[in-house]
Amino acid sequence: MPAYGALWAIALASNTLDIAAFYMDWKDIQVTRAFGGVNGNANGGTAVSKGIEGAVEFHPVPGLTLGLTGSYTDAKLTEDVPEISGLDGDRLPGLHRLVGLARLAVDPDVTVFDEPLDIRSRVSAEH
Repeated sequence: MPAYGALWAIALASNTLDIAAFYMDWKDIQVTRAFGGVNGNANGGTAVSKGIEGAVEFHPVPGLTLGLTGSYTDAKLTEDVPEISGLDGDRLPGLHRLVGLARLAVDPDVTVFDEPLDIRSRVSAEH
């Protein structure tokens, strides 16, 4: 399975930016398939997946962390696979094309009016 990838990472003070790109040429890829109402693995033949991922994390003020993560993946069969009702060019089952996550975290040592402040929140989306 030929696979190619590249990763770029930049750090400035405590802020970071990571970007990765990838390309994979699959042979005999395993995909999820329903067998009489039960999910299991099946041979998906040949496929290609390529995409990009990125993450940024920054600290605008001490004790506060903001982060964003996202990815785009284009993964398709490159041959017909009747066992999974897949045709050449169909997207691989179970993979999202776009995924994103936003994160907000406040350090528990941060205080407001002499009281500890602890906020953690995540928002995610998939398509």
